[in-house]
Amino acid sequence: MKLQAYLTTTKDAKALKSMTFPCQYKAGDGSTVTGGGIQILRKVKISSAGSVSYRGKAKVSEGSSPQVVKDVTVNAKFANNRVKGTVTVKDSVCLPVTFNAKNFGVNPQG
Repeated sequence: MKLQAYLTTTKDAKALKSMTFPCQYKAGDGSTVTGGGIQILRKVKISSAGSVSYRGKAKVSEGSSPQVVKDVTVNAKFANNRVKGTVTVKDSVCLPVTFNAKNFGVNPQG
């Protein structure tokens, strides 16, 4: 199953204005379950080389639990109309998220 990550840039594409990722965690039987998510609503600069690095707070919902604020680390790189990266949540059941997504530009249609 493909998971969806959403990264929204500013109009000039020089910064991210929001990032939303799924939360996956191990269930009691050892299977991987998707539920809840990770939401970052802070402006994060995109370097001239296309790199994004964020270490700070995010709203995290683990499964059906209410949102709590936790420390997260995001590292990503924009290249060839794609964005690849990882998200890690400190002290969380959410497993690290690795994403590789198409960059839809300012007005996504897909």
